Amino acid sequence: MSHITRISHGGANKFGNLICLCPNHHAWFDRGRFSEQEIRLLKARFAWNQRRYSDVEIMWLGVFSKRGGTHFVHPSSDRASLHSLEADGYIELTDSGLDDSKDSMDTWRLTDMGTRLAAVWSDSGAPPSNIR
Repeated sequence: MSHITRISHGGANKFGNLICLCPNHHAWFDRGRFSEQEIRLLKARFAWNQRRYSDVEIMWLGVFSKRGGTHFVHPSSDRASLHSLEADGYIELTDSGLDDSKDSMDTWRLTDMGTRLAAVWSDSGAPPSNIR
């Protein structure tokens, strides 16, 4: 297991910053033969190919990949559809909209790891976003 951004450089000990590499590729990464960006792209390809994320999560990654930005609102009643991105450390809840209203919205933001994932998402083989 390798940290994409080393702990000593501020990397988190979370799924979003970890990748399983064979011993040879691990050594190459440690010696600088692969950049962090290249490893993040590889991780994004794995995520896309393995269908790790829900359609809603893929949609948000496509939006941020194409448009940039860091914050979004999403229905509180559909919070479960963002579970994997949150569990992996790519997004975090900043304001809960839970109240008596059916239409309440949560505010979320991309973490630093999430911003890096969004930056490589469009090159990962994921379908292009239809957002203009």
